[in-house]
Amino acid sequence: MFRKTLMVILFIFGIMVLIANGEEKQSGQAKLFAEMEKCYMANECANSLEMTLVSKWYFPAEQGNSYGVFGFKFKRMVVKEEVAQGGKVVNNVMSPYKLYVRAYHEGDKDKEGKAKFLGFSAEIPEQEGATEEIYAFAFPAKVGNYRVIAAITDSNWTVSSVVSYDAEFPSFAVTDKIVSSSPIFLKKIATLQATDSVFTVWKNLFHLGIGEIYPYFENRFKADEQPTLFIQLFGLSLDAETSAYKIEYDFTIKKDGKEELKFKTMQATSPGIVQPLVFKKDGKGLAAGNYLLEVSIEDKVSGKKIQKEIPFAII
Repeated sequence: MFRKTLMVILFIFGIMVLIANGEEKQSGQAKLFAEMEKCYMANECANSLEMTLVSKWYFPAEQGNSYGVFGFKFKRMVVKEEVAQGGKVVNNVMSPYKLYVRAYHEGDKDKEGKAKFLGFSAEIPEQEGATEEIYAFAFPAKVGNYRVIAAITDSNWTVSSVVSYDAEFPSFAVTDKIVSSSPIFLKKIATLQATDSVFTVWKNLFHLGIGEIYPYFENRFKADEQPTLFIQLFGLSLDAETSAYKIEYDFTIKKDGKEELKFKTMQATSPGIVQPLVFKKDGKGLAAGNYLLEVSIEDKVSGKKIQKEIPFAII
């Protein structure tokens, strides 16, 4: 009899714990959502985890939409106690976090006059090692200007960051001028193993239709590194005789507004320019500092031109 009574008490206690945990989660989530709303409405954003945007790029998506990729970093809180994993004890495990994102389209409101938004969430798994890492999230959206509110919270809802990004999702529709995807410095492109079915957070990479993209999120290189520049072009004309594209492009590197290094003019027959770069002058690597890469592109068939600028740093 006593044993049955004890089992009933333990069962009821377990149910009470589950209810309490559920209420705590709802309370923590509601508080975080209120902070996100405050960040959007009043531009008052609490950022205790020092979350910072390090990059944002745009690419074409299906149905005339654009695909925005946002790279960010933040400082994790270290779990001080030892945590048992797989039969062994691991020290200084980084707490797991969850990311919430709301993208408010400029002027888009519901029937009650409230701002409408695209909403996403994803888990950032626990890590062992460095307390500061770079992650990326991405989503498709219709063309236009957005305020992107991103929030991170730990698993206990005890510490969080809420930040605001301005985002402009461009149109890649064919027009009377050349348009391009965001220029991006790449470490490598790997084969895409699986298609993402839900909103995902990636560590040190992101997914695009052409594969797994490993970029230089902060455009910072050592003098002996050789990043690859990738730009996708739209609005080009095909040559009537060869049915191919005829593109010429050249790169100029500037420092403090003065020309530091100029590459010879190159040709391409594909709308996707993939160009390895060597940052050397007179056989020596560029000195540490901040630079600007100017890319000048001309469609030799139509005569249309485009120029892009990408800031970077040698460290």
